[in-house]
This record gives sequence, structure tokens and C-alpha cells, in this order.
Amino acid sequence: ARTSARARVCTSASVSMPAFWLALILLLVFYGVLDWLPGDGRLGVAFDPPPTVTGFFVIDALLAGDGALLRDVLAHLALPATTLAIATVGGVIRIVRAAMIGVLNEDYIRTAIASGLRWRTVVFNHALRNALIPLVTVLGLEAAALLFGSVVVETVFVWPGAGSYVLGAIFALDFPVIMGFTVIASLVYVLINTGVDLLYRVLNPQIGEVG
Repeated sequence: ARTSARARVCTSASVSMPAFWLALILLLVFYGVLDWLPGDGRLGVAFDPPPTVTGFFVIDALLAGDGALLRDVLAHLALPATTLAIATVGGVIRIVRAAMIGVLNEDYIRTAIASGLRWRTVVFNHALRNALIPLVTVLGLEAAALLFGSVVVETVFVWPGAGSYVLGAIFALDFPVIMGFTVIASLVYVLINTGVDLLYRVLNPQIGEVG
């Protein structure tokens, strides 16, 4: 019960904290006070960008085989990634918890327990598979939101992402960029939702069957 209460407190805190406030706190602690991690940008001033292959510094640094550059890129990525993860994980955990509570009360779970199956087998092989359906829905929406909705976090960490780029285009009234971004974002949402629908059939083949 104590562990469950702690989990509820942590997830509630994660859901309640605004992303910009969390970003500022992490920046203050790990950059301003402890000086463990860099505070802004994608790369330190002592490094040149890796040869462009994919446009992703982590992958391009790996392809270039430059260990020092890779460590610097990961260090700059740590705080923005942690901010987005903490802001997202609380809601995901609460969805999984609610889904698991509902599934564990089903008759087939009680039948599986009565048949002598181990609790771990019941949870992972029977309950979790059905509880993943709402989780897949939430993860699909969160993935799309992370791609295009992290403007505040990008602004705090001076991160040149898609969100900050479009925000600059809005202020500059650059309508071709705004319209192009809208089309791309809409396409990404359609593709992600299509992938979610396909995963439904993988997790539960009965979904979509005509009775």
C-alpha cells in the first residue's frame, strides 16, 4: 500500500507539473547548481557538427565514430529529453494502472488464477496484453505531441527543433512554412493513428471482427 501511495504521488506530480517549470528546475539544478550537464543548444562550442547523414546528431556522431562528440551530444540531449519524459510518463503510468485494475477484475483473470497459473504469468501473459490497448492509444498521441508540441521546452533549452522553428515562422508571418508544417503534422497524426489501429489487431485479433 505504501508503494502504491508513493506511485500515485509521483504520477500526480508528473501530470501536474508544467513542462516549462520542470525544464527551468532541471536547468537550475543540473546546470546552474551542480554544473553536471550543459544548459542549452545541441552541441558544445568546442565541437563541430558531425558530417550530416541523417540530421540527427546522435546517429551522425555514431556513424562518424567520434566518441567525444557523441558524449557531448548526449549530454546536451539529457535535460530536454528528461523534461519531456517526466512530463509524459505520469499520464502513461496512470493509464496503465487504471487499465490493469479493470482487466484484473475480469472473469477470465479469475479463471486463470483458479486454474493454478502463477501470478506473474497471469499478469504478463493475460492481463497486460489487454491493458496495453488504451496505452497504445495514449502513446500514439503522445508521440505525435512530442514531435511537434514541445515548443516551450525547446525555447527553454535553446533547442532548434520543429516547434521553435514554426513559432519563429508564426511571429514572422511566414505563411508557406506555417502551411507546410500544418500539412506535415496532419500527415504524421494520420500515420500514427493508422499504426495504432493496426497494433490493436495485433494485441487483440478480435478487434475489428464483424460479429
